[in-house]
Amino acid sequence: MIFGFVGLSAVKKGLASNKGLNITGIILGIVSVVISIAVVIFTILGIGMLGKAIDEAASSSAPADPSQGAGQDPSQGSGGSDGGDAAPAQAGEVEIGTDVTAQISVREGTASSSASGAESTNGEIAIVTMTVKNNSSSDVEMTLTNLTANNGGSTEYDDVFDGGNYKGSLAFTDPVPAGGETTYEFAYAVPKAEIDGMHLKLELIDDLGKGTDFEFYKQ
Repeated sequence: MIFGFVGLSAVKKGLASNKGLNITGIILGIVSVVISIAVVIFTILGIGMLGKAIDEAASSSAPADPSQGAGQDPSQGSGGSDGGDAAPAQAGEVEIGTDVTAQISVREGTASSSASGAESTNGEIAIVTMTVKNNSSSDVEMTLTNLTANNGGSTEYDDVFDGGNYKGSLAFTDPVPAGGETTYEFAYAVPKAEIDGMHLKLELIDDLGKGTDFEFYKQ
């Protein structure tokens, strides 16, 4: 760009006759500066997004801090109507939002003949009951909330669907009314011998004031 303007000055003084070449040089110089600035901006944004993605991956893969409630040593729940003995239950109520708590209990059960998803365990399932209490002044929408189960490692257990009994994440279509509570029930294809070691991960679509990821497991 500098030499282009110098060349134009020489043309005006009658010392040169390559006006077109100088103008082309100036235009290409301006284009290169604009491209360079864009590259720097996108590089900075890319580094920032990569760092954020790494932080989110690290936080979602790590068990929740026991002092936060999730992952506390579970107590034993009451026996279920399916005939199974009491299995791991989350100790007390865990804050998943401002004035919003969740309590999870797990018991073993057997899938009905009409259920799907429990074929790999010959009908053995873990029945998960989650009660969300809303002490705030407005309803809490749980739509798109997700609850998954795994063995504490890389194995994720399949959802079991059985008509109106177990509907997977579709159960969260019911909101939690202000000053009230809503109970959701789920089933996962978990062998009876592995129920005590299963982990449950609750993922909220919106931050209710305490984060969006919560993990429940028996210590």
